[in-house]
Amino acid sequence: MQKLSPRFLHCLVLCLVSACVLPPATAPAQSSKLVPPAEKAETGDWILKSYRYPAPPLLEGFDTIERGKLVAPPMPSREAGPDQIIDFLKRSHEVVNQHFRMESVLLPRGSVAVYDVENQTLAIRTTKAVHQRIEGLAESYMNALPAYLAFSVRMLEADGKTVREMLNECSTRADHQAALARLEGLVAQGQAKHLGILRADTRSGQRLTMTNATDFRYLSGQTVDGRDLAATTQETRAVGTVLEIDSVIAPDGFTIDAYVSLEHHPAPPTMKWVVSGQRGARAIESPVPDFHVAKVTTSVTLLSGMTKLLAVWNAVDAAGAQPADRLQVAFLKGDVVTIMPAPDERLERLLSAHGEKVEPTPKTLPPDTTDVPPGMELRSFRVPPSFLTVTGEPPVPTEPIDFQSPRWQDPRPTALEVLKAQGVSFPAGSYAKFNFSTSELVVCNTLDNLALVEAYTSALMRTNVRVLVVTVHVVQADGAVLRKVESETSNRAEHTAAWNLLESEIASGRAKVLRSSTLETRSGQRCTFQDVTECIYAEGSEYAKTSGEAGAGVGEKSGAVQNVTIATGGSMPLVTSFNMRPVGFDLDLDPVIGPDGITVDLNLTLGYDHTPPTTRREPLVADDKVFRFQPPGLEFHRTKLSTAFTMHEGQRRLLGIWKPTGLPEFENTDVMQAAFMKVDIVKLEYEGKKGD
Repeated sequence: MQKLSPRFLHCLVLCLVSACVLPPATAPAQSSKLVPPAEKAETGDWILKSYRYPAPPLLEGFDTIERGKLVAPPMPSREAGPDQIIDFLKRSHEVVNQHFRMESVLLPRGSVAVYDVENQTLAIRTTKAVHQRIEGLAESYMNALPAYLAFSVRMLEADGKTVREMLNECSTRADHQAALARLEGLVAQGQAKHLGILRADTRSGQRLTMTNATDFRYLSGQTVDGRDLAATTQETRAVGTVLEIDSVIAPDGFTIDAYVSLEHHPAPPTMKWVVSGQRGARAIESPVPDFHVAKVTTSVTLLSGMTKLLAVWNAVDAAGAQPADRLQVAFLKGDVVTIMPAPDERLERLLSAHGEKVEPTPKTLPPDTTDVPPGMELRSFRVPPSFLTVTGEPPVPTEPIDFQSPRWQDPRPTALEVLKAQGVSFPAGSYAKFNFSTSELVVCNTLDNLALVEAYTSALMRTNVRVLVVTVHVVQADGAVLRKVESETSNRAEHTAAWNLLESEIASGRAKVLRSSTLETRSGQRCTFQDVTECIYAEGSEYAKTSGEAGAGVGEKSGAVQNVTIATGGSMPLVTSFNMRPVGFDLDLDPVIGPDGITVDLNLTLGYDHTPPTTRREPLVADDKVFRFQPPGLEFHRTKLSTAFTMHEGQRRLLGIWKPTGLPEFENTDVMQAAFMKVDIVKLEYEGKKGD
């Protein structure tokens, strides 16, 4: 007899051990009768239910030892009679039943399971306990399918009071679908209106760009000679809505990480004449637009199907004015869409109508035929595919492995070892198995230990993502009120009482909200927001060095005239360059959640223009002895705050107080302005699943 080598014997032992340790999906076991007694005690009914079930074995066929290759039969035609339908149900049940046995799911007597290959749909009548197992299998197969991302942005307008109430509600919620539904309900009542919607799909990791706009051409530079001949340059600007999204589907299959940039023009550009130069006593005027722009850039995380409040900005009418206390909002919705055929309920209807002729429904539940020891139960848990490696990979040996050494062990932990490492004990008769193909953990243990397993697996599956929601309001109130606010908040970190005082002033009409904004972002991600009018103005002018060449204007900017050749007849051309400056409200945030999980470190820049820019220019009187030249003067009245601080989540903070300028009413009355901020840390989870 030939002597076997030690290496061969070792490999043989490994194969035998693997057959015992590997999940039933690779080696069907006879002890897979999974009907927990506790479930049977709770339910006395048989349940008929359908699942989207894209299992490759049922779609392509699978091999069995006893019966060879099995293939699910096609659905009968819609004209098929009862006999053909019953024959299909019987043949389909035989195939599906064998598939479930290979997945370690034993259907109790009275169960009927059928499959529609074309629509990848499973219909099954069985007990509640078996449905629990099948739900996990169906989810596993669904997660293995390719998917894409579907995004939509909805924009609406409503009164400021309603929107601010909505901001307060959304600041502590992960899903803002209820706020969107509320505004859409107001649309039906005539109290709000739809502004537009954008809808587009993309693949994970690919950039999505969508523009719904008018290409607006405007003057960006000019050259005028002594005979009033003018040469101009123009630029093009998209006026409308521009959406850009860079998104990725997380490994769990339903979490979406997205960088979002949304630019929206709430009104068409407002044209105006600006002084762009002077020849003698004559002023040269040029037509330029003011662009009304709301823009947000941020990084958001949402779960599939969630809706996020993306931004809030002031409404602007066709004349370029801001109506009293009217706000516009944008909502972003993202869905992870699995690529598979459309659902069809026909299979469930066939099983409901003819299932009794295939297998009558028992009047009582089947007896307990499981091999579960007394005092224990058998349950299945959904876990990540990396379940066996969540405790860390084993160290790589520095020396070659000696297979003959008793110290050598399989470096991969078993499901039992993973759970024991988490403090779960396994008395005699208990066990744990992990199915790699379906990411299903099956555990037989006592109720107390099963509770520990459930707590551990729930923590693995639960998302720990927390997002930051920052809400900012700029208000105007009587100087005495804001001086009182400043005095009472100077030595306190919590300023909610001061904000409540201002809210009462606003409600009584003695104060008003000038701007409201909200931004949601991830910790450590910078986000920006602008609600501005892009004011274009003449920055400067000069005469070209030669009569045939026009150089760049003073303070050369993008769009200034360069190398424009015109016939001047010997006179030097006057070259004017234009510039743009945003006027309104802008916010730049870089927040980080502190190590304690409840404080937030913020780097912040806030800018606010008290009024539109004012022009400083007096009419010129012709004088033979004095040449008077008055360049166009433009005054911007702005407060800018750049700071860094730490605050507790859920609290309000007074950011700053200032005296506005630019209007006589500001100079002649005791009025002041202030900015308040609130920061919330929101756990990313579906509604109804709150809690740690």
